[in-house]
Formats: sequence, structure tokens, C-alpha cells
Amino acid sequence: MRRPAPPALLLVASVAGCAAMNGVPPSPPPTEAALMTPWLRAVGDAGTIGHWRLSGEATGAIAGDTDGALRLDGNEHHLLDAERFGGRVITVEVWMREGRGAVLSYATAEHPEAFHIVHDDSLRLTMFGEVRDTGVAVPNEGWHQVAVSWRAEGGHVAAYLDGELAWEGTLAEGEELPRGGRLELGQVQGCMGGCFLLGYAGELDELILSDQPIDPGHVAARAGFRRPDGEPGAGRGG
Repeated sequence: MRRPAPPALLLVASVAGCAAMNGVPPSPPPTEAALMTPWLRAVGDAGTIGHWRLSGEATGAIAGDTDGALRLDGNEHHLLDAERFGGRVITVEVWMREGRGAVLSYATAEHPEAFHIVHDDSLRLTMFGEVRDTGVAVPNEGWHQVAVSWRAEGGHVAAYLDGELAWEGTLAEGEELPRGGRLELGQVQGCMGGCFLLGYAGELDELILSDQPIDPGHVAARAGFRRPDGEPGAGRGG
């Protein structure tokens, strides 16, 4: 069987590892340095987009998933490899459950507020200090898929909830996210790599990062993989 093409955005993170899915073998074992912290391995997603599964003690978001999901308490932070993060197009997709706070933040030395995704009463997006409150509230009950896509051309930004377009607007028109910054899961950075301002309390699973425009069809299809309420799995309830 032909292996999927490499993802558009390569990622290594200090988050718990994952097993293969869709018949794709797991990545090679981590280096000795990587073993110093929990870690995350890339898993192909039908050869179309990079897909990373967050493993932990919570029951996973996807039906049939046996490796669980990541539970954060609001104080943790997980450094992601940001070497190729940035540019003029950014797409983020993640599954959330009972979560409030900073989902993801990207900071550079010059722009500590380069890119944030926060969910409090609703989903809030920040780029270069410019904020948009989408008004999209992620329900507390059960797992929910959230996707955000931004492009510099026209500053178009859109938010999807459970596979459906929930909001769109403009943000940071004509800007470019500079590479070489720090990408953190579960914290807002007040300065590059630290000065943490807001954590995330809740559960996260199935993180996708891409430097390609969002594909609404793919997002809608993946929303259909949600674990039915009450289905047993790894971690809590499994």
C-alpha cells in the first residue's frame, strides 16, 4: 500500500505519542533527546493533509480511537515545532471537550500576539494584537470539532464548528506570519516562549495544522467521525 504524501506542515511536539491509524505505520521511535518529554508523532490522513493525534488519559474524540485524548489543567504548556509555521495561509483544526482558555498561541520576538486561538464564552482569534470575537460558542457537552482558517489575501478568516461554517470575517489583511517563532499548545504567550497569560482547561484531540487553505468538504467529513456519546474508549469511560 502506498504511504500518504508528507503533510503540508511538519510538526513535533512535547505532547503524548500516538499509534498509527488508517493502516499507516507509526513514525520511527523518537531520538534520545525527544524521549526527555512526552511527544507527538505525525500520522497520515488519507494522503491529503497532516494529522496529529493527541494521546492521554481522556476518552478520545474519534469513534474507535483507542489511544485516548489529552487533558490539560490550565497550568501546562506544550511546545510544538514551529520551524515551518507561518506564512500567508494558516489552517488549524482540533477537537475540544469541556474546554476553556488558550487552545494555541504563536509568538515571535517582535510580535508576542502574532496568532492566538482562545475559547472562553466564545471562540476568539488574535493576529498581531488584532482581535476578532467570532461569537461561536463551543458547547460544553461532548466532543466538538473546531476549525479556523486565515489567509492574508483580503484578510479572510473563517471558523467552523462540527463541520459547518459558523462565522467569517476579516483579520490582518495583507500581513504575513513570520517564521521562527514559538508555537505553544494550551497557553497564550505574553512574550516569545514564556510570560504565560492564559491556560487551557479541558480536553483536546486530533490536531491538524496546515499551510494550505481549508477544504470545507474534508472538515465536514471528519466531523462525521465523532465518537458517539457513551461509546467506550481509552482513558475516562473506557
